[in-house]
Amino acid sequence: MKKIVFLSIVLLSGGGAFSQDVDYNTIILPATAANVSFEEKLVQLAWRNDPLNHQVVKSSSIARYNMKQAQWNWLDYFSVQGNMNEFTINPDSDPNGRAAFFPRYNFGVRITMGTLFTNGLEVKKRRVAASQAEDAIKAQKLYVRSEVLTRYARFQLAEQKYKIQKETTDQSDVNFKYIEQRFKDGQEDLTTYNNILERNTNQALRLAEVEAELKIAKYEIEEMIGTKLENVPK
Repeated sequence: MKKIVFLSIVLLSGGGAFSQDVDYNTIILPATAANVSFEEKLVQLAWRNDPLNHQVVKSSSIARYNMKQAQWNWLDYFSVQGNMNEFTINPDSDPNGRAAFFPRYNFGVRITMGTLFTNGLEVKKRRVAASQAEDAIKAQKLYVRSEVLTRYARFQLAEQKYKIQKETTDQSDVNFKYIEQRFKDGQEDLTTYNNILERNTNQALRLAEVEAELKIAKYEIEEMIGTKLENVPK
């Protein structure tokens, strides 16, 4: 029992030691960052060139403007009017003193009971909306980074598979040409020739498949970064 209590105290007191706040400013490195790896350059390009990211940032800006607007809505309770006529311009020209009934400026304040409460709630609501918009930016940054790195990893895998398959197919071509010549010379039978022909054809088809996979993986990265992969300096 004592061990359980002790363990509970340790977990409660030290549980926060395992948590760590994420610095979202480093999820996407700034353009001024030095010694940036090739993968990080891809992430930077994807964040800068994807219109969807721009929309998220603009939505956050709108949310902040709405919050500031709500904070200044209390000024709507006050009003100022100006009256410009012959009496207010030159009161001495009016012997009857009518300028007193047409003052040059009128000030007013109108506050309803509802506005005393709803304005504060509106400010809080728009502050929450602004916070949600900021969270959307953070989530988008995490998504962009994860998606770009994942797509580039797939590209690297496809590139490696293509290289291996290319070597295999080239060797298969050499073997096929050797058996083909032997078949023409009458040194190999038809069964052997057909078998090597089938294997060579399968290797060629497999090469076409992995080449297509490589191109698709490349196109998927370029879709996010907005430029050809070979244009990104390493």
